[in-house]
Amino acid sequence: MEKTSKVPQIYGYTVCVIAVVTFLICATVIVNNVFDLANPIQAGFGMESSFDAYKAAHEKDQRSGMAAAAAEPRSDTVSEATLRGRYEALRADRIARVRFQSWKAITTSGLLLIISVVLFVMHWRWMKKAGSAAEAHAG
Repeated sequence: MEKTSKVPQIYGYTVCVIAVVTFLICATVIVNNVFDLANPIQAGFGMESSFDAYKAAHEKDQRSGMAAAAAEPRSDTVSEATLRGRYEALRADRIARVRFQSWKAITTSGLLLIISVVLFVMHWRWMKKAGSAAEAHAG
């Protein structure tokens, strides 16, 4: 009676487990980035979601800057039109950056997801064939 090696089985099942974990991680990354694409301004941190919030933050920065330089108080000379233009430029940059990063993550995770499915299916079928062959050989 021949003794079969367990190494191919361990390898096959290990690849299948890793493929399932990779699939789950990639699916999560894709879902998160789809949400970021749906609302790029709210993605992550770093920008106020409205002009009024941006304006309030700018005024707060101006006041804290004046408090730091109390010896030489400055007045805020930025007009609302200039401030709105800055906000729109920052907003457009934020949207473009989030869209690029999201599509990049979706693409790479999508490819990994497809590769993990292919690896899983190939190894699972291989394991079934190896199991059937071992049963036929033993019997």
